[in-house]
Amino acid sequence: MYEKFLKLKKEKAWLFYLLIIPFLIVAILEFYNKYLVNSGKEIVKKAEEQNGSLEKNQMKAEAGADYHEEKSNKIEEDINKKKVDKNWHLK
Repeated sequence: MYEKFLKLKKEKAWLFYLLIIPFLIVAILEFYNKYLVNSGKEIVKKAEEQNGSLEKNQMKAEAGADYHEEKSNKIEEDINKKKVDKNWHLK
């Protein structure tokens, strides 16, 4: 492509100078597209790293929730086992 562009400069200088602006615009758009793709890849990479740390925290939270659920079930069973009579306050 570049060789054709230089050949055009030698053969038709007026067309060469006329096409410089669109050629520069296309080059700028291509560089911008590469920038967007690379920044997107970087964002995905950071999100995957953060996902790993969040999964660890979630596992810890779930383990804590299971422990407290078992504890609350045990307390509820103890409450249900106790019988209340008239003189419960005297015991």
